[in-house]
Amino acid sequence: LGGWRNDHRVVLDEPNWVLYNPVGGTMPRGAWYLDQGGQEVYQQDFNFASEGTYNQNDITTITWDLEVKPTDYLTLRYVYTQDRNDFSAIEGRMYSNADRNTFNTVQAGNTTQYDRQTENHQFDAILDLDVLGINGNLMVGAVQTKFYQRYGGNVTNNIPLYFLVPGYNDPTYTANNPNKVVLPGLGGGGWTTSPEQVLHGRNGQILTPEDLYTRFDPGHDAGGGLFGYKGAAIRSPLDKVFLIERNVFDGYKTKQEAWYINTQFTFLEDDALTLLVGYREEKNQDLGQWAESNAPWFAAPPDAFKNQAAFPPSVWMYSPGYQATNFEKDEGDSYNIGASYALNDEISIYVTHSKTFKFNTGNNGGLLGDIEILEDLVFDALAHGGGSYTANGVTVTNQDQGVDAILSTGVFDPLGNEEGLNYEIGVKTSL
Repeated sequence: LGGWRNDHRVVLDEPNWVLYNPVGGTMPRGAWYLDQGGQEVYQQDFNFASEGTYNQNDITTITWDLEVKPTDYLTLRYVYTQDRNDFSAIEGRMYSNADRNTFNTVQAGNTTQYDRQTENHQFDAILDLDVLGINGNLMVGAVQTKFYQRYGGNVTNNIPLYFLVPGYNDPTYTANNPNKVVLPGLGGGGWTTSPEQVLHGRNGQILTPEDLYTRFDPGHDAGGGLFGYKGAAIRSPLDKVFLIERNVFDGYKTKQEAWYINTQFTFLEDDALTLLVGYREEKNQDLGQWAESNAPWFAAPPDAFKNQAAFPPSVWMYSPGYQATNFEKDEGDSYNIGASYALNDEISIYVTHSKTFKFNTGNNGGLLGDIEILEDLVFDALAHGGGSYTANGVTVTNQDQGVDAILSTGVFDPLGNEEGLNYEIGVKTSL
């Protein structure tokens, strides 16, 4: 559908042509399908989102601050902020099958799960001065922020799990699916459905779990008897086959620290001259990948790659090459200095100079730092080239040679942090 839309925009020479346009358009909103009697039905408000899809984001923030003024010219302030963010979603769309009766509800199904924990500590000391005609303040402070972010992703790489769906333990379905994992039934304390739980389609056939989701039939009369089971509606909710909770959590811990000093003073008569100076130094430290493959029993420490005999990657489910790249430590600083002089009440002249700094993440190639990615790329290139290929003027004939050639370009080298210098001079007027 997306390809047809894009091609149609090219034909019309209208890049912004709208796919759905019920007023004079070629494709009104909604869906067509055949009802129980074989008659075409048009449902304008058909919901192409599969049943059971949702997204939920819960954010809880707690903050408190303490301010103390021991003298008239000194203020001490501490601020604590704690943030908890949990996000989960089940996504899916209905795609029409060619039989004009049914829809595939799981073709684009997947789940997503993130959670993030943040703690922030900030301390400031502010000194107010009024000495010998000089008015101003001096602030010295520090801040520390700790992040712990985990990614749950989808449970089975977008493969639906059908053991909760009626028909999963039906003897006919089991016999025709020799690779199906047969879990203990209800009598054995398992989660699977009873062998007697089956549903029937519009022609009386027993529906397999895949039928319920890959051939969902909105025109089917689920009024009872032959259709459904004693009046039960035929439905295909995604939350039955795509589970949010999963064993593997891909976690990362990061710590950021900074300290800073800022001053602002005024001089001369009527405070005509203002001077500003500031400096900030900051550090960013990645504390490794905390791969929880099956918590609480199997949670690989961030340095598991150093002792693969004790922590086999196939058991603890982590990538040694990638895990080793998550201990980067960066630091940098920034500053600013400026002055403003008031010629009169309306006009001032000013000059400033500053240095900016921003942490960068990632590497030059934009890839995960895992050598296996390069090995796969070279393997495919050799296969495509019939055993060899040429890159950057070099003929590659084996996998090791190809990987070394890519590494020599600095593909895994970290990106440098961003820095800049700024100079400014100008005139300000206030009318």
